[in-house]
Amino acid sequence: MHGLACAVALPPVLAVNRAVREAELAGVAPALGATGADEVADAVQALSAEVGTAVPLAARGLTAQVAGAVARDALADVVTLNAPVLPSLAEVESIVQALA
Repeated sequence: MHGLACAVALPPVLAVNRAVREAELAGVAPALGATGADEVADAVQALSAEVGTAVPLAARGLTAQVAGAVARDALADVVTLNAPVLPSLAEVESIVQALA
């Protein structure tokens, strides 16, 4: 479930970090069939749909009742703590709720 959640969350996380990772995202854009950094999140979303990981997490048990706990856990995770942009709890909650 953790890997699926990461795959589903990747497009919005890329969008959050785009402003500070423009050059890096532009560098991977061609491999995704995108023409620039601004298209990478959408290209990753399309790839996710193609491989079957673009699924609502509600189908996997994510409910409104646990979304807050998931957001708090994600914010405390070492991966998030090492991200180029440290989001607020409200931003993480918004991403998690959108994934349901």
